[in-house]
Amino acid sequence: MTSLRANPLKVSAAQLCELLLQNGAKSAEPGIVPGSVLARFEGSPAEQELFRQGYYHVEGQASQLAALCVEAKPGDTVLDLCAAPGGKTLLLAEEMQGTGRLISCDVTENRVQLIAKAVERMGFTACVETLCNDASRPNPKLPQADRILVDAPCSGLGILAKKPDIRYKSLPKARHDELLATQSAILDTAASLLKAGGRLVYSTCTIDPAENEEQVAAFLNRHPEFRVVTPEVPFPQGMTVGEHGALSVPTRTGMDGFFLCAMQKQ
Repeated sequence: MTSLRANPLKVSAAQLCELLLQNGAKSAEPGIVPGSVLARFEGSPAEQELFRQGYYHVEGQASQLAALCVEAKPGDTVLDLCAAPGGKTLLLAEEMQGTGRLISCDVTENRVQLIAKAVERMGFTACVETLCNDASRPNPKLPQADRILVDAPCSGLGILAKKPDIRYKSLPKARHDELLATQSAILDTAASLLKAGGRLVYSTCTIDPAENEEQVAAFLNRHPEFRVVTPEVPFPQGMTVGEHGALSVPTRTGMDGFFLCAMQKQ
């Protein structure tokens, strides 16, 4: 099954299921995350006319959940600091109803082009700007924001089912330490860019506590002006919710291994 996100500006998840079945999908049903759809196709979901017309984009359910927890509103200024290939940016733009200002960033130009292509296909060029940016360093081009999503680079241990080769490539300590330092630096950048009262969501596709709960705990020690908050979007059954965030383990939720934590700045 392929996980999709219905574009609520065009169609509901239930309506998308009907349209997919009418257009040749082998199966289509709502997923466990609100607005998500699980579908089975003969070929690629990107070959469907509904895809080309911006009725949906392809995105894992756990990934959708992280973007929903940002709770972006119409008219907000929102930063997606580690955005490629752009699925979460599209969901944020949908939540903003195509209004406000959404700056979608990634560290390499070719990945930024992937985001721009997806934004154009979905028709969100009026509210989404793309920027090649290293989020681990301050950038005066970035504005103060109401909402920030940090879907940080990580070890990827939550997606072993999709990339089983990761299982045999445990990171050397020096590389793991470097990754932790990068995550920490990106979070510090986000803290400096978020307005008082704003929402910061940190997420990874790993189940490593050092990159997840321990990273959040260290961030809160450095930035006592932040506190963990509970998003309005309901967590699927099976997620482990703790003091420093929520964890999805595939065998318990049916989603990818994924971590997220929503924080508010005082």
